Amino acid sequence: MSLINEISLFDNNVDELRKHVNKVMADFNFDESNFNIEEFWQATDALEAQGKIALTRMDFGIPGIEPPSDCVNQHIATINDSVYTKLYPPFKGIASLREELCEFLNSRICTRFFSDDVFVTCGATQALFVALSAAHQLRPEKSKVLFLTPTYPPMIEQCRILGLEPECLELDKRFDKELVASIEHVLKQQDVSAICWASPNNPSWRQLNSAELQGIADLCNLYGVTPIEDVTYLGMHENAMKKALFPSIAGVCNEYFLVLSSSKMLSYAGERVGFLVGSKQLLDNPLAKGELDVRAKCGSLIFNITGGAPHSAQFGISNVLKSINQGDWDLEKSLSVYRDRAKRLKDILTNNGFSLVYQSNSAQQQYGFYVCFSHPKFSGIQLAKELLFYGVAVLPLTTFYSECTKGVRACIGRVDDQALDILEHKLSAFAKRY
Repeated sequence: MSLINEISLFDNNVDELRKHVNKVMADFNFDESNFNIEEFWQATDALEAQGKIALTRMDFGIPGIEPPSDCVNQHIATINDSVYTKLYPPFKGIASLREELCEFLNSRICTRFFSDDVFVTCGATQALFVALSAAHQLRPEKSKVLFLTPTYPPMIEQCRILGLEPECLELDKRFDKELVASIEHVLKQQDVSAICWASPNNPSWRQLNSAELQGIADLCNLYGVTPIEDVTYLGMHENAMKKALFPSIAGVCNEYFLVLSSSKMLSYAGERVGFLVGSKQLLDNPLAKGELDVRAKCGSLIFNITGGAPHSAQFGISNVLKSINQGDWDLEKSLSVYRDRAKRLKDILTNNGFSLVYQSNSAQQQYGFYVCFSHPKFSGIQLAKELLFYGVAVLPLTTFYSECTKGVRACIGRVDDQALDILEHKLSAFAKRY
C-alpha cells in the first residue's frame, strides 16, 4: 500500500478503528488489569490479518534488513548438495562455524576464544537455558538466579522451568559502584548460583561499562557465582562503527558464559541458530556429583533437548562469518541503519508529547534496536492498548520485568523510512487528541 493511501485509510477510519480494536481485544479475552502477552499478540496478529487496520508493528524484536547473500546462498547450496540433509549435525555444531565465530569474537572482545569452548544451539534462547541449567548443576545447593532487569522474559521463565527462584535487580538509576554494591547485597546471601544480564540490554539498551563488569567479576569470584552475559546485539551497539573492543565479562573474569545469536546480528531469525560460549576454566569444572564436567553437561543438554542445530543453516552462517572475518562484508555498517531509525523515532516521539525512558548520560545507550517511551496520561499497559487504536503495536515495559509501570518498548527492526513517515502521521493524530 502506498504512503498516501495508507495515511488516507487511517484518517478516514479513526473512530471505526477504535471500535474494531475493542471488539477484537474482547474476542481474545484481553484483560487490561491482568496483562497477558500471548493474548495481546494473538489479538494484534488478528487485527493485522483482518486487514481493517494497517499496523506499524514494533512489538516483536524482529530484524528488518535482508540477511547477507553469502549466508543465504551457502545455506541453499548445502541443501542442494543433499549430503548434509541426510546427516545429523554434530551436537556441538560444525567445526568451521565454531572456528569462524571465535575469530569473529577475537576481533571484538578483549580475550581469546577457542572453538572447543563453543556450542552451536537452536537460538540464543536454548543457549540461555543450557547455561542456566549447567550453572545450577555446578552449584546445586544454591536455588536462586539473579537477573539484572528489565530483561528478555524467557530468561526468567526458563529459570522457573528449571525449578529455580528468579530474583530481579532493576538496572535503572544504578550505575558503577552503586550497581556493584546492590548486586553484592543479593549475592552475600550465598543462595545465588548465577547472575544473568544482557549487554546492550533488552529493552533499555544500557551497556555495562568496564568498571561495572570488573565489579561483577570480583563478586562472582568471591561468592561462587557463574556470570551469564547475553551479547545477542553485538555489532549493534553505539560504538560498533568505531571498531572499538566491546566491554564484556569475558575480558575480566576467568569463568563465564556468553550467549549469542545469528537472529539480530545476521538477520537470520528464521533459522534459530545461536551460540553458547564458555571459558575453559568454567567448562573444565567438575560438577558437584563428579559425574561430568560442565563442558560435557552442556553437550549433553543440547543433545538431549534438540540433538543439535539445523545442519545446512550452520554452513550458511559459517560462510558469512568468514566474509566478515576476511573484511569482505562490514557487519557493523550494515546494522547502522537501526541506529538511524532509532534516532528518527525518538525525534518523532518527543515532538508529539511522549517522553523517553531509560535515558542516561551514556552515549552508548542512545540509539539501539529498541526505544522505550511513555506518555503522562497512561500506564504502560494502557498506552500499549491506546496506541493500537492508532495502528501502532508496542509492548508495556512490565512485560520485561521492569519496575517502570509507565513505559512501553518499541522495536525499530521493521520500521523503514516509509513506515516512519506513516508512524509520524499516526502519532501526530494521537497528540492532537491527548
